[in-house]
Amino acid sequence: MKEVKVSIHPVEIKSLKYNNAMTIKPGESMRLQMKTSTAVKLNPSVPTAALAMVKFEAVDETKNIQFEVETLTAVMAEPAVEKLDELIKAHYMGSILMAVNEKVRAAALMLGLTLAPPAIGFNYQDDNESIDAEIFRSM
Repeated sequence: MKEVKVSIHPVEIKSLKYNNAMTIKPGESMRLQMKTSTAVKLNPSVPTAALAMVKFEAVDETKNIQFEVETLTAVMAEPAVEKLDELIKAHYMGSILMAVNEKVRAAALMLGLTLAPPAIGFNYQDDNESIDAEIFRSM
């Protein structure tokens, strides 16, 4: 099995859209709906490179506040890997989303919004560190 080195470059904001036609009065509650869309685009001319693209949207129920951030993250793999897009989605998208959340939070603060992007779930499976592992059963 070959060893592959994956490099994730810093997240860059591709576009930022913000619309605030707020008519709400102080003290009234406001509900924001947040949605994140992800995609990985491969570069056919450079098989070791890909772009992880994330689009974050937050819209309130009355469509008075609309906030949208599109980001790009360059990912490089050395040597070339088959199905690089699937590798990125399976193993690195969670880390990329954490960095995107920080960019979203910074952009929102700059505009005066207080947003808490949704939590990111990571899959982890290692029988050696499980409570059912032999080391824990012998205690």
